[in-house]
Amino acid sequence: MAQLSTSVRSALNEQLAWLQGKHNAEVDLLEDLRHFARQRSAMEKQYAEVSKIQRRDYYYYYYYYYF
Repeated sequence: MAQLSTSVRSALNEQLAWLQGKHNAEVDLLEDLRHFARQRSAMEKQYAEVSKIQRRDYYYYYYYYYF
């Protein structure tokens, strides 16, 4: 009986260690995805601001010289 409980405990400890490792890997992945999303958002915001300035400059140039 004692040997059975020891083997069950050992099996459960192995499963727990595996689950903790999987959980840590998933948490790391989610943190990486969050970091990527923030960087992408910042890049898109910067691109939008530059595009807005370029559009504005183009229209000012176009209307100033052609009208």
